[in-house]
Amino acid sequence: YGFSNFYDSKDLNIKTRWQETRDVIFYNKALDILKENTSKPKFIFIVTIQNHGPHDSASIYNFDKTNGKLSDYLNRLKEVDEDYINFSEKFFNKQKKAVLLNFGDHQPFFSGLAESLKKNEGNKFTTFYKISDNYNIHPIPHKEIDISFLASTLIEHAKLNLGEYWKSNLELSKICPKHYKSCSKEIRKNYFKTTLNDLAAISHE
Repeated sequence: YGFSNFYDSKDLNIKTRWQETRDVIFYNKALDILKENTSKPKFIFIVTIQNHGPHDSASIYNFDKTNGKLSDYLNRLKEVDEDYINFSEKFFNKQKKAVLLNFGDHQPFFSGLAESLKKNEGNKFTTFYKISDNYNIHPIPHKEIDISFLASTLIEHAKLNLGEYWKSNLELSKICPKHYKSCSKEIRKNYFKTTLNDLAAISHE
């Protein structure tokens, strides 16, 4: 597992702060990569940053001085949404089968404001995710899953070879539905101990 190429801000000639760097820059790079060597399948991981914190009243996106952090977030979100929709339309406008996973790794903190809000502990780390493709006739069912099971869920959806590691990860997602920690430590410990021993045996055969 790993990546063949890595592109940072220098490679993409980004001069602005991340809060002012539109996601379209990363999407356009991804589309350019997809045009190269089209005979081979590709996996591209994009980290978008425009609406990442901090959110503050001094931002160029703050048009409402009475609700600075929220205004900053919502106005940046509008551009984020526009760029993603445009990208997904171009991404799926191809004859080849394609799968797109969009997910967030945490909720916005609003520069510490979010920590002061009362939340249900179970929803504290809940974020958005969506799997889309251009070959399923029926809508893709959406279920709540732990982020640690997202990769194997994507691979299974794409009907690719899971391999022993991701196959084990997917099986564990069925034993521990929704959340990784919904299973006891003993179950997780025993499961991974068995899985790692099996993988070690396979790798030495």
